[in-house]
Amino acid sequence: MIRSYINNHLYHDALFMFKSMNSSNTNPDYYIFPCILKACFASMDLRVGLQVHTQVLKMNLDGNLYVRNGLIAMYGKCGSLTGARSVLDEMPRRDVVSWNSMVVG
Repeated sequence: MIRSYINNHLYHDALFMFKSMNSSNTNPDYYIFPCILKACFASMDLRVGLQVHTQVLKMNLDGNLYVRNGLIAMYGKCGSLTGARSVLDEMPRRDVVSWNSMVVG
């Protein structure tokens, strides 16, 4: 459902669905977080992006390459290059997407 909202550029609806998911005690996984991070940077909502990053850390999903790449993209596109660089520097393994996300930011 969240991915469908994002694919149709309904980013605020995707974020609302994510908040509803959290309030119903349904834990998101490493597939959901990159989608939600895309909704954050597409709607330029760094505040929600920071909250999502905190949730990623609490759930110990920060080791996932796709989640980390989503964080880099979110920080970079929301104008926080220091945040993007911090995530990149902490990555034990980087791929082309990691570097491209940083360059685009």
